[in-house]
Amino acid sequence: MSHVTKPLYDNGSKKHARMQHHVCTGTDKGTSLALSHQPPPMIIGHDSRLAAKFRMVVFRPFASEVILAKVKSSDEDGIRLSVGFFDDMYIPLAYLPQPSTFDPNERAHFWLPDSEATSSHELLESPTTDRMYIDQGEIVRVRVEADEFYDDEPGPPKAAEGVVIKREARRPPYTIIGLGPVPWWKSAQPAGDQG
Repeated sequence: MSHVTKPLYDNGSKKHARMQHHVCTGTDKGTSLALSHQPPPMIIGHDSRLAAKFRMVVFRPFASEVILAKVKSSDEDGIRLSVGFFDDMYIPLAYLPQPSTFDPNERAHFWLPDSEATSSHELLESPTTDRMYIDQGEIVRVRVEADEFYDDEPGPPKAAEGVVIKREARRPPYTIIGLGPVPWWKSAQPAGDQG
């Protein structure tokens, strides 16, 4: 990380001002911003310039990177994870180890490693003592399979008087897709990690 001290409006360039506005307001995907010191309160006029010193942290893990995350929630479609400062990590059903399924009573996915059952119905009839659950709050080791950026910023209003606008569900601007709870990786640790 480097410390950057530049005027917010570099030589009056609108391009630089727009780029710095996106970074400073956090609308640049995958970034967060923290001022390294709090400037004293002051009134700033319309054409004033102000030097700001800040640090920018960019979170974008690379494909196949393995990171630790906490299970935030589970549903029929997959598992949602959090790393504390970033909550839009998902494990879709396709990336869960097979055979596995979602238990609606426990609100969690489980895996039966030595089972020959393939359907959800057969798996749900298995004894609960044989199931390996991925519970909420559990720490999981996640291998990044893909990341996706979405720009769902609204455009200009298009509604005429009396026209109802259908609101679309907003997607997170950046999502990470991964897999794998920590206990399942215990035997796969590299030789250098063993004490």
